Amino acid sequence: MGATDDRGTPLTADDELAKFSSYGRTADGLAKPDLVAPGRHIISTLSSTSDPLAVEFRKNIVDQHYISLSGTSASAPVVSGVVAQ
Repeated sequence: MGATDDRGTPLTADDELAKFSSYGRTADGLAKPDLVAPGRHIISTLSSTSDPLAVEFRKNIVDQHYISLSGTSASAPVVSGVVAQ
C-alpha cells in the first residue's frame, strides 16, 4: 500500500505519489504500490491535547480537537474504511 500527496491543493491534477511511499518493483517484478490512498495532510480526531502524538506535533493540532498528520499509517484507515464499506 502506498500514499498519495495532494500537495496541499484542492486540485487532483497535481496529486502525486508521496515521497515516503513505496514505489518500483517487487522481487517478483510486480509494480509497487498496488493500492494508494490519501496519505498527506490527513486530519483526524484528537483524543486529547496531552496525547503523546499531540505533544510531539503541537503545530499540527487543528481547533484543539483534530490533528493533521502524514504517512502510510495515515492512509491505512482510509483503505480500511473503503474495504469495510
